[in-house]
Amino acid sequence: MKTLLFFLFATFVSTINCVAQKEISIQSIATEQEYSAMDATEKKLVNYVNASIGALKCANLHETTKKQMATISLSLKGGILDNNIVISDYENVPESAQSCLICGVGSGLKCFRKIRTQLGNGPIVVTVELNGDCVHVSW
Repeated sequence: MKTLLFFLFATFVSTINCVAQKEISIQSIATEQEYSAMDATEKKLVNYVNASIGALKCANLHETTKKQMATISLSLKGGILDNNIVISDYENVPESAQSCLICGVGSGLKCFRKIRTQLGNGPIVVTVELNGDCVHVSW
């Protein structure tokens, strides 16, 4: 438990440090009204996508030549350690994957509802990529 708390604290401090280095606007991709209308799983997915966007923006500050992506894994029945975000160098997303493009606050509700309905109660694995000012989400 102490290791988990330390990891969460270290992640928070590094994000604050990243934002302090350069002005980065990190805002939710869901409006307050949309967020309050979502169920617990959709809210969890929004929170993880927001965290992925922030991490990818911070990674881009270091001007790496490789494109990066975030892979989110959410377990609806497992414990907290079954949920994670992995930032890695870009790999091609399979052509069979379904996707949506979220541009701006409030444009992701349909996307999250679609992910939720198609994946049901099973584990959710989502890939997040920055595409200019938009976010490409595939599952």
